[in-house]
Amino acid sequence: MKPFWMLSILVIIIIVLSSAGCTSPTTQNASTNQTIDGTTIPATTGSPTPAEARQIAAAAYVFGYPLVFMDVWKDHQTAVPSPDLTRGVAPINQLVRLYQTPPTAATGVSASYPNVDFSNIVAWLNLTQEPMVLSVPASNGRYYVVQMADAWMNDFSSLGSRTTGNESGAFALVGPGWNDTLPSNVTKHQAPTNTVWIAMRVQQNGPADLPAAAAFLDNVTLTPLSAWGTNYMPPTNVPVNPSVNGTDLTAPASAAQVANMTPDVFYSRMATLMGGNPPHSADTPVIDQIARIGIIPGKPFAWNGLNATMQDAITHGYQDGISQVNAAAANWPSVPVVNGWLIPYNAGDYGTNYTLRAGMALSSPLYNLPQDALYSQSKSNATGVP
Repeated sequence: MKPFWMLSILVIIIIVLSSAGCTSPTTQNASTNQTIDGTTIPATTGSPTPAEARQIAAAAYVFGYPLVFMDVWKDHQTAVPSPDLTRGVAPINQLVRLYQTPPTAATGVSASYPNVDFSNIVAWLNLTQEPMVLSVPASNGRYYVVQMADAWMNDFSSLGSRTTGNESGAFALVGPGWNDTLPSNVTKHQAPTNTVWIAMRVQQNGPADLPAAAAFLDNVTLTPLSAWGTNYMPPTNVPVNPSVNGTDLTAPASAAQVANMTPDVFYSRMATLMGGNPPHSADTPVIDQIARIGIIPGKPFAWNGLNATMQDAITHGYQDGISQVNAAAANWPSVPVVNGWLIPYNAGDYGTNYTLRAGMALSSPLYNLPQDALYSQSKSNATGVP
């Protein structure tokens, strides 16, 4: 016979293992949450309950709103056969040069606020096929800054006087997954997504300085890496997708299109876009949760494969997400008020503050990093009256 103490140990082991087996499902299905900079998602795993699915769907909308909005806006602003100075837009992977403060009819991003001391360049890039090389001449002391925003509306890099100086340079914007070799005279700037928006602001000291500012802008070029070192000329008659409305290019028009999407359309577009525009590593907790309702980067969103109960829960979560983004657009969360002025010190570098990022995408998107520009807004007088 085995000694009594050995039998006791076996009994204890069996009890512990049995307890672990019994409590594990309860732990997974417990109604517990985790909050990430104001975004609340479940902390559970496995198939979600309808209540969890609703919560996840709301968080997915807030998280994915900038990605879907940026894609819609990009489609609108690139639906032209060649650069259009009047409207401030150009085909994908081409520059549009705005040699003065925007004309009254301009509807691009630069028309959303008055520009009194700079001319600028704007471009939307698709880096799926190859890098694009931005070539900038020496500015001879003229201040400039190049904002680079990824598909999630985060500024991943800034070129210009503050960071790279005023000497001439060639900068390759490289998408995720591209690992080939660049020419020795080209500097690599790694973009976290294949979709990139760039805006170059160049100092202009009044109307009399316009010719000199224009001469500088004329020598800024954007070239596919495969054509680098050649006399590359961008195509002048790019095919335009007839299904894209290229007449209203404003951010509010794109936001209205997103607002009219059904849950299946929004989440499908979001999942597809995440394939070429991967989330950041800090987003893993959210990515893990939204996968529980079928939103997986680069994979089709199988809306029709969900039962009616789950579709109803996700639809309600989608509506919750819309309300949360609308509220964040009307009142930017966690943005300090300084002497009556709202000053978003982390604009362009949102980290995991998904609610603020979505709210700013809806209300007024695409800000420079705070090291380059601060954007103060006030909606009330000195006594706080709206």
